[in-house]
Amino acid sequence: MTTQIHEIPTEDVWHELRSRHVGASESEALLGVCKYNTPFSLYHQKRGSLPKPELDDERVFWGTHMEATIAMGLAKRHALRVRKAKHYLTNDAIPGAGASLDYTIDAGDDGQVPFEIKNVDTFVFMEEWEKRDGVVVPPVHIDIQVQQQMMVSGAPYGYLGVLIGGNDAHLIKCPPHEKMQRVLSDSISAFWDMVANDVEPATDAGDLATAQYAWLVPERKKILDLTGHKDLDLAASSELQKYARGALLVTQGESMKDEAKLRLLGMAKSADKLLCSAGSFNSEQKAGYTQEERVTPAKEVKPRRNALAYPSKKTRDAAAAS
Repeated sequence: MTTQIHEIPTEDVWHELRSRHVGASESEALLGVCKYNTPFSLYHQKRGSLPKPELDDERVFWGTHMEATIAMGLAKRHALRVRKAKHYLTNDAIPGAGASLDYTIDAGDDGQVPFEIKNVDTFVFMEEWEKRDGVVVPPVHIDIQVQQQMMVSGAPYGYLGVLIGGNDAHLIKCPPHEKMQRVLSDSISAFWDMVANDVEPATDAGDLATAQYAWLVPERKKILDLTGHKDLDLAASSELQKYARGALLVTQGESMKDEAKLRLLGMAKSADKLLCSAGSFNSEQKAGYTQEERVTPAKEVKPRRNALAYPSKKTRDAAAAS
């Protein structure tokens, strides 16, 4: 394998290189483990018909600015020779794959190996990461990222530096996973074949929830009335039925939740608050609840821009118990 090192004198050059390659942080979308991207979205991003997702919340901002501190701190603790990576990498043996490294570590005879930096919130760590016999194990989407960096750079292994909760740092040596790298290479090749042949990937709920068709079809003036059509093709009829069933289940589910909540509050009796595995309910919620309110259709739930900013109930319970 021959790694190509591309100079990136300007941000425009970097964006142009990225537009022609699937980067290490994008491949997780092809394997279905990305929270912010899907094959459908990535397909249109590479074709220029969709913008890239903007992850510009406080967590991302401070994570980016902490990278250098984490890298230099781990370098000092572990006596590493670390340098900031300033190039974009591709590989002749894996057309269409690319990688932008955070840092590299001088590994002597093994050359410069990738050094990926992560600043991880305690709640996110408890939700997504693992500790096995004291060893930190990254989630699969981060492992994919490091594996592609190794694959494109030709490095025999890589390193992951992670700072947990602002004061718990770990240096993780990542060995190569040949099977995962083959899957990555095949997935990237198949993806670019789809782009070249105008074969659009299937959509999923994540794509629709982010209203991406609004970008793809910015001016929609016609009305397609299906109410009087009895001869819909099978695919359209099936999707309409699925939509109707989903809407009914949402309404029924909200009503079921409200009825159960009232019964639970009844069990609270004179207690101020009821605690259970499903949540907590204040006793004053019992007052003023009518049957009409319980059967009101559920309000539309807007998608969260950054799921990592909202720890799950499972995470909060684990944190409270620790």
